[in-house]
Amino acid sequence: MELILIRHAKAEERSLTQYPDDDMRPLTKEGKMIQKGVARSLHAMVGQVDKVFTSPLLRAIQTAEITIKAMELQEKPVVTDMLGHSFSPLALTQFLEESTTPEETIILVGHEPDLSELLFFYLGHNLRIRFRKSGVVMLGFAGYAQAGSGELLGFFRPRQLTRLSL
Repeated sequence: MELILIRHAKAEERSLTQYPDDDMRPLTKEGKMIQKGVARSLHAMVGQVDKVFTSPLLRAIQTAEITIKAMELQEKPVVTDMLGHSFSPLALTQFLEESTTPEETIILVGHEPDLSELLFFYLGHNLRIRFRKSGVVMLGFAGYAQAGSGELLGFFRPRQLTRLSL
């Protein structure tokens, strides 16, 4: 299994007046543009992706949708609270075993600090990386994703990927 972790793109600033429900904060125009470039480069690097799972927060859903369109995928993102407020590395791992096969390439769109916690869980050590918005980490597994069994295949900052898409 390969997992591609993507932190959601840049969203509008928090504002109780404009966005009283923080879950509904949308992406900025800049965030959308950067994510499109990131996804184009990702498509050139990995080719086909089997499934895309995303947090139910609007900024993550929009990131997933932009990624799917730019990667020319046919399916819609699968929204799961396992990548949102109910995040737990163990529960997400069990969810992936029930929802995927070990041969698949899966994209997970989520948030910080959850994605860093997931990295620690799968790699067994802390990379101490700064997971920027629209950042991408690729992990490989011999079978299903399991605690401590992941191999780091790549870590990309958005600037690196957007330069590749030009």
